[in-house]
Amino acid sequence: MKICIACEYFPPSGPGGGEISIFYQAEGLANSGQKVVVVTPEYGATGYEEEKNMKVCRFPFFKKLKTGEQCNPLFLANPIFYLYFLFQLVKICRKEGIEIIHSQTNNAILPSFLASKILGIRYIATLRDTTLLCAAGLLCLHEEDHTPPHCGLVRFVQCLWGFDRKYYPEWNLFSRLKSLLNAFFNEMDLSLKRMVLRRADAVVTVSDGLKKIYENSGVSGREMVTVYNNPPSEAEVSEAMKEDVARRYNLKGRRVILSAGKISFGKGTDVLIRSMDQVIGEIPKALFVFLGKKNPLIPFPEKLKGCYVTPGFIPYQEAQAFFALADVVVMPSLCQDSLSRVLLEGMNFSRPLVATKVAGTPEAVIDGKTGIIVERGDHASLARAIVSLLKDGERAAQMGREGKMLLESRFRVDRNVAKLLEVYGTGTAG
Repeated sequence: MKICIACEYFPPSGPGGGEISIFYQAEGLANSGQKVVVVTPEYGATGYEEEKNMKVCRFPFFKKLKTGEQCNPLFLANPIFYLYFLFQLVKICRKEGIEIIHSQTNNAILPSFLASKILGIRYIATLRDTTLLCAAGLLCLHEEDHTPPHCGLVRFVQCLWGFDRKYYPEWNLFSRLKSLLNAFFNEMDLSLKRMVLRRADAVVTVSDGLKKIYENSGVSGREMVTVYNNPPSEAEVSEAMKEDVARRYNLKGRRVILSAGKISFGKGTDVLIRSMDQVIGEIPKALFVFLGKKNPLIPFPEKLKGCYVTPGFIPYQEAQAFFALADVVVMPSLCQDSLSRVLLEGMNFSRPLVATKVAGTPEAVIDGKTGIIVERGDHASLARAIVSLLKDGERAAQMGREGKMLLESRFRVDRNVAKLLEVYGTGTAG
């Protein structure tokens, strides 16, 4: 079977940034014997790569990015980009004899659907987050597990301005009106994408929790199918790399609490920061590590300097070393994480997890077994959970082992690939 993976970004030369989950899925399909062709903008990366059964075709794009940078959404969520992406998809798919187009990111949905119609082949869409549901920041999902059944214009504007006040407090009235107009355009764009999803041959979500949110919102016209992200490759970090990271960030002799991913309110970074006092009061050697791009809206307390490090964006292998050196991996999200890759990385290194009950997280963090689930926004409960694992090494180690076993059973590559092939063949799966 010849499959086209269409996406906005694909990491060059293997995992190392961007949509790493898409890389692992494409790799899993290729290793199973399928012919995989990835179509994506090049952003200055190598235009063409080929290894085993996988080709990566990057088409020219005016915007060039450094490793770890993201493209401005305005450059991607617009009719000009969609038409350009469509042209490239049709050209490459014809040349390669593609039988199925599988979009993996939101801005690949419209071009992929139209290309499938022009070529007369099947179209599959994967949903990886909740951003297709609303252009107003989805603040409602920071508290609930579903979107309001009747949102309406007033609620939309209230949510949008609430989002702006939180993330852009310095904005004036003119900026807010500009944001409002932009949000209405984005909402029209999202409405069109949701309409396309109802006409897809199949819609895949990366967790049952995410599927439930979309089904409750009436997005798909047919039953959605959960296909988990493939787990990371077997945990391998050299002793030299661990030693180097431990030395550079003063991790030796410390109890490391790792928070990886985006530093933001939605990811609960501010909640974790508020928990630091309580944790350090009981575990003086505790050291918090915050991996991810720094956020000027979320300051770190000067009084606790020396009890946390913020390396910012770092190479993938260096990030892996932090997982290998961590005592606890924490994901205190307020937003509805589909199934954070951070959790899978932690399980891969047999680390106990502390997280909140959002979307797909309970499918990886089994409370009391592979980790501890706490209420969203409750920094005191978060601190108690972290402290309990740092004080009870045997319990923490057992949770880590249970997590590794769960990763190797529920998230197995062969199981994920088999389910995808079932979707490709029939449009349904159990």
